[in-house]
Amino acid sequence: MTTSGEHQAGGAPRDASPTLPKRKNYLVLFVSVMSVAIIVLLVAILWLVLSKDSGARAPEDILEKTAAMQSIDFPLYYPKQLPEDFSISADSIAAQEARMISFSITSPNGGQLLVTEQPRPPIMEEVQKSVEFKTQSGDAYIANLNGRVAGFIRTEKTLIILSVMGEVPNDSLRQIMNEIALL
Repeated sequence: MTTSGEHQAGGAPRDASPTLPKRKNYLVLFVSVMSVAIIVLLVAILWLVLSKDSGARAPEDILEKTAAMQSIDFPLYYPKQLPEDFSISADSIAAQEARMISFSITSPNGGQLLVTEQPRPPIMEEVQKSVEFKTQSGDAYIANLNGRVAGFIRTEKTLIILSVMGEVPNDSLRQIMNEIALL
């Protein structure tokens, strides 16, 4: 008797497995590959859905970072909604000892808005305003400061400044300013 791979009397190698099990092996391989592909696709879809930064946690992050600071004695504000594909990274939230908080809003093309909030000064320096309007939080205007666009919202006790860095369309800046509300 010969074992698999040994030669029979005629000198030809003996076939180790019949035709039917080879087809079964290919079927098992095909099902395995398809199962892995489906799992990878589901994980990718789940990652895309969960990785989109909606900013839902950011207000809590602001409260956590400012809770220990005794000097934050002015109301904090935050955009209720952002234009499509704009996002706020919780990592960008900072509370400075100078009684100021800041966070960044990123536009889809990579531009940023640096949002700073501080106590409203009793007297504000006048700047050349290009657009003035009212928001739910207070009087607002957009100005050009030394070649940079910035948005300002003056609430009763807080001054909110949105400094544009890179490309952020003015209509998106205004939309974000209109969405800023008391935290």
